[in-house]
Amino acid sequence: MTHSTVLKLKISKMKKKLSDYRWSTFAIILSITGLLITLGLCLYSVTISRNFGEVSLDIPIAQVQFEDPTLKITASSSSSHLIDSLTAILVLTEKSFLLSNLDALTNADRYEENVEIIRHVDGEPDLGNLKNGLEKYKVKSSRANGRESLDEVLVVYPTSALPMPIVIQVINFIKSSHLFSHVVLAGGTL
Repeated sequence: MTHSTVLKLKISKMKKKLSDYRWSTFAIILSITGLLITLGLCLYSVTISRNFGEVSLDIPIAQVQFEDPTLKITASSSSSHLIDSLTAILVLTEKSFLLSNLDALTNADRYEENVEIIRHVDGEPDLGNLKNGLEKYKVKSSRANGRESLDEVLVVYPTSALPMPIVIQVINFIKSSHLFSHVVLAGGTL
């Protein structure tokens, strides 16, 4: 045997030994993981600000004492408002406002005659028509029920499809119109 044949034999034996062990897969995974960690740390160090950390800020503090009007309410001046079956409810849907009292809205027999529908204009709530509808409803329901305290509480029930900014806008409009002394936001299933 010549030296080249012996050398070729040793190389083929070494290849067989190396192919029996799975160290190459482990080495590839380890090197890729190391490379990704190194690149991640490099990118993190490049993107972090030099002034990262504490920021000094002076916040002005008002020295004025504010009086809370709710603390001045006495037992004689406070009034209770009950929510019963004759309490007005405004249901906000995607296409219209439904205005009624709780009893008529929950009873199928009285639904058709006692529920007023105020449609939206071009998919947006028409607050002018809502105010007119609320005023007409208050007059109509106070005559029908013979109750003056009917006008104090309005329950607003938005459906889940309406975005919250629209609900807040409608509630603020109702509060600013001073048609009801209390506006209650309801939720759940009706």
